[in-house]
Amino acid sequence: MINTENIYALLKKYSYIKELHFSREIQYDEYSDFDLELKLAEYPCYNSDDVLSLKFIGVRDLQLNDLEYMFKIVLEITPIFEMQLENLNYTVKETENDVISFKCKNIIL
Repeated sequence: MINTENIYALLKKYSYIKELHFSREIQYDEYSDFDLELKLAEYPCYNSDDVLSLKFIGVRDLQLNDLEYMFKIVLEITPIFEMQLENLNYTVKETENDVISFKCKNIIL
C-alpha cells in the first residue's frame, strides 16, 4: 500500500500537468492493462525539468471530461482494498475541475 500522505505533500509542490501518457504493452496475442503516467511540474512549468512522475498501473473505468481545464490538478486518492475488486486497489479523482477519474491496481512514484 502506498503512503498517500507522501503523495499529497508532493502534489502541493507539483500540481501542474506537463505530460499525460496512456499506454499498454502488446506482445503477440497477449496484452497488459492500460497504464496512465502523469508528469507534474511546479509553476512556472515551462522552464523546469524538475518533474514528479506518477504512474498508475492497471487503469480501469477511466472518465475524461473537458481537458481544456486540465492544467493545475487536485488529486484525491482513496484506497479501496476492502471492496475486494479484482486488481483494483485505488480510486483516483481530480477534484478541482472534475476532469479525470479512474480506478487502478497500483501507484508508482
